[in-house]
Amino acid sequence: MINLLRHFAILSPQRIPAPLRMARNRYLRHWTIHRAWLLFRRQQREAREKTWMRQYQSMNRACEELRLTSGPGTREEGYLFRMAMEKKGVYGLKGVPIEYARAQTETPARTPWDHEWKRD
Repeated sequence: MINLLRHFAILSPQRIPAPLRMARNRYLRHWTIHRAWLLFRRQQREAREKTWMRQYQSMNRACEELRLTSGPGTREEGYLFRMAMEKKGVYGLKGVPIEYARAQTETPARTPWDHEWKRD
C-alpha cells in the first residue's frame, strides 16, 4: 500500500509512464473506429439540422401565408399575422421579456455589481 501511495503521490519525471504505444494493426483498428464514430456523429448532426431547417421553413411559410391573408370580417390584410405574433401572456401576467428587463448598453458597467446598494 505504501509503495502504491508513493508511486502515485510523487509524480517525478522518472515516475511518469511512457506514452501508450500501439501496434500497427491495433492503431489501425483504433483509427477506423474513431473515424466511424466521427462519421456517425456528423450524420446525426446533419439529420438534426435538416429537421430544424424543414421546421423553420414550414413556420416561415405559415407566417407568410398569415401575413398575406385578409383577416376575418372587415379586418385588413396581415391582421392574423399580427395577432399570431403577439406575446400576450407568454411572460406571465405582467411579465417582461428578459431582453427588456435591464437597460441595453454597448459596453459592460464599470462596476459589475453594487453590493452596497439598499432599497430606500
